[in-house]
Amino acid sequence: MIIFVCIGHGNTYWFFNKWIYSVHVSAFFILSGMLFKTNSGESFHDFLVKKSKRLLLPYVLLGVIYIIIKTVLTFYFEQKIIILDLLKEFLLGRNIGSSWFIIALFLIVISEFFLHT
Repeated sequence: MIIFVCIGHGNTYWFFNKWIYSVHVSAFFILSGMLFKTNSGESFHDFLVKKSKRLLLPYVLLGVIYIIIKTVLTFYFEQKIIILDLLKEFLLGRNIGSSWFIIALFLIVISEFFLHT
């Protein structure tokens, strides 16, 4: 499936490129749902902590690294930067590759907890 992501995001003009691009993200969500598992009797708090460590902690760490690197490079090239805009990009999952997927997946997984209990 990761090959489909590479093809979908690549600059290829294969006849099925549009099809792959429209399907690969949905496929990741479907696969995540198929692999979703909750321990019976697990409290919401424990589940939330576990998923936060697994999904949000790496997201926050990568976001902090992104903000630091972008700030340093911006000052190095003497460009104007607005830290508030960087924080907004980080919180909304913009301009950090496909990080929006992590936020969306976290929200879906939390919703799934309530659907399975």
